[in-house]
Amino acid sequence: MNDCLQDILNNPRTHNEFERTYHCLDIAKNEAERKRIWRETGISCVSLFSLLPYFDMAQSVPHGFMHMVYINQFKVLIKLWHGEFKGLDSGTSHYIIPHAIWKTISIETRQAVKTIPASFVRSIPNITADFHSFTAEDNMFWLTWLAPYLLAGRLPEPYYSHMLKIIKIIKICTGFSMTRAELMAVSTDLYQWHLEYEDHYFQYDPKHLSVMTLAGHRLDHLPDDIHNTGPPTALWEFVTERSMGEVARSVTLHIYPFSQLANTLLQWEQLKVMQMHYPDMSEELDYSRGRRNWHDVSTAEKCFPTIDNQIILWTPHGWYELVPTKKVVIGMYFRNLLGLTASSRLIAKYLPDKVERWGKMRFKGDAECVRSQWAHESVRETHQDVSFARLELVIDEYKDDWGCGESCKLLRVGKVHM
Repeated sequence: MNDCLQDILNNPRTHNEFERTYHCLDIAKNEAERKRIWRETGISCVSLFSLLPYFDMAQSVPHGFMHMVYINQFKVLIKLWHGEFKGLDSGTSHYIIPHAIWKTISIETRQAVKTIPASFVRSIPNITADFHSFTAEDNMFWLTWLAPYLLAGRLPEPYYSHMLKIIKIIKICTGFSMTRAELMAVSTDLYQWHLEYEDHYFQYDPKHLSVMTLAGHRLDHLPDDIHNTGPPTALWEFVTERSMGEVARSVTLHIYPFSQLANTLLQWEQLKVMQMHYPDMSEELDYSRGRRNWHDVSTAEKCFPTIDNQIILWTPHGWYELVPTKKVVIGMYFRNLLGLTASSRLIAKYLPDKVERWGKMRFKGDAECVRSQWAHESVRETHQDVSFARLELVIDEYKDDWGCGESCKLLRVGKVHM
């Protein structure tokens, strides 16, 4: 197996082989012969790119790093560690993590993501119950930055050290710079990682042949792809995937979807040309941005200018009943805030029994909203929220009235930013 892998790496497919295969497809006598060539070479038709001068079919088209690593290989490893990969057991190895531990890992993942700014990662689904909802972005962040800590002491050795090796390789390949020495080291490390992968998961058992996926084979060619076309960060598929997602969401017709798709792309390009010709109107022609004036109060919002003309309440959620103890606390707050001479219990008598409950608030002119604790608890458990309230502990000058010597003073509310 080692000699076979080394032979593949030392003899990659060349542009001349592509041209010979194209010629064989052209002179094929029937469809059966074309299918035979397809099965043997993986090439089913002549690519238009092969007609371009100086375009090398073997070196100018790298393997997609996002699909290769973050979608395919990552999912293979996770399913192996769950013991759910195509009905296979662990064979002579012991890499399967019990389901109870995966539940703990899911909880810790959720808790970790809640405190990470949204500039780094959005909310991540439950890796045990909703792993099918993981996107490439979720896979990338979990594998690269969370897995080394969440799987420490849970994924047995030598599988844990084997995982750390591929994470190190990923970090080097996705870095902002890479030297030739680092690229040579990556080539050596990937080769060694692949051999260990065969020992740990394939175990040279024909029953486990399915763990030797095409994505794992493509990883062996990653150093050549970087050498020929550049680092993965210069060829991100995330940009293309998100653009295609916007295009797909624009298609609403079921009868003529391709006509609508073509018109959408045509109109986008027309807008780009207009923006180039009229740079002063680029913002007016950019329909990807929201047009709302955030200084205005919508019909779904409410503002009390006599109290504070900068705070806007958002998303009402019915009414909230004030129990007597809550009324006294609110009375104490207003007494401290306004410097009233009346006691907290006297102020509490004038408070209503019910008040409107609002889930969010924002400041006039700002699009971002701050979520209340009640609103945050009402959403699903994987929701990420970066709202905060900064408090200061102060001495209550009316402590004799309430019997408590300390209270909190609200300094600022907002959202965490980078």
